[in-house]
Amino acid sequence: MKALLIPNTIFHVYTHAVGSDNLFRDPDDYIRFLTTLPYHTRYFCDIQAYCLMPNHFHLLIRICSKSELLERALFEDVKRINRIDKTRFMTDEELGRFLSGCLGRAFSSHSQYVNKRYERMGNLFISNFKRKVITDEEYHRNVVKYIHMNPVNHGFEVSPLNWAFSSYSYMRFMPEKHREDDDILRLFGGHSSFIAAHEDFKSGAGFSPDYNNKPIKKKDNEEDANE
Repeated sequence: MKALLIPNTIFHVYTHAVGSDNLFRDPDDYIRFLTTLPYHTRYFCDIQAYCLMPNHFHLLIRICSKSELLERALFEDVKRINRIDKTRFMTDEELGRFLSGCLGRAFSSHSQYVNKRYERMGNLFISNFKRKVITDEEYHRNVVKYIHMNPVNHGFEVSPLNWAFSSYSYMRFMPEKHREDDDILRLFGGHSSFIAAHEDFKSGAGFSPDYNNKPIKKKDNEEDANE
């Protein structure tokens, strides 16, 4: 059964490439995904944090309320407005399937891009992306730290600052005038507390996203890293 996305709720979303394949093979692949993802998601969710790794990625997203969905639709093209307008008549389950399909289209777009660029065929992602509802503030903070520390936990970098394809650097160097309005910085109690929490975070320190990921395939001369 596909993961259903409930309105006005925060989710940790994660998925993985099939087999030993990679979702991203060079910097252009990462950049293309980060460029197209907002187009597919801007009208129904806010991306609070993210980290893209070679064979998987993590997203922390806030699904907007049904009223927000209808308001945001007004700024979209006619085809999308007509499709979203139907949500006012949907049950919660129907809306959950609709929103899951919207996010799935973003992943499908990347799959088509990779298949065309690298002349491959078939599914790129495992069946059905995973999602965990954020249940409280402590869990919320732990998920943010886990997402940002993924490159360190996998042995790709010694600091999250060195990994270009996550939201950590943006938040770390966010202009002061924008900090008060950022939901994640407020969650941590401010910019300095956000930085300190990441610096103190230890891999495997009593937290797991409850996801058995497959090993990440590095370069041929490097060892694999486990989730």
